[in-house]
Amino acid sequence: MKKICVVIISLVIVVFCSKGYADDSESNPVAKSIKQQTLKALKKYRSKLDGYCDVMIEMKHVQSYAEIVGVGTNGDYQICAKAKSKIKIGKKFKYKVPEKYIRIQINAAEL
Repeated sequence: MKKICVVIISLVIVVFCSKGYADDSESNPVAKSIKQQTLKALKKYRSKLDGYCDVMIEMKHVQSYAEIVGVGTNGDYQICAKAKSKIKIGKKFKYKVPEKYIRIQINAAEL
């Protein structure tokens, strides 16, 4: 009985206390910067777009800069195609915490 209570309490703590973000822009300044630039570029297409796009950005770290190496998308084709075209491979960002992959979610509601 005691063992079951410990297991249930542990599961509740893990489920309710874990950080589950839709994207890294809430915790990573580089991701926030990339998302803001992408949203700014997509605002002119606001009336034509509907849905969402998950963008995965691969970064390479050189000294104190992160360089975009690759961009992958998943979701609504129109939003993803426009977002992917706005994120330029080779662009560099200054970072504090290195991350190889950054995920960003773009909703048409945010536009």
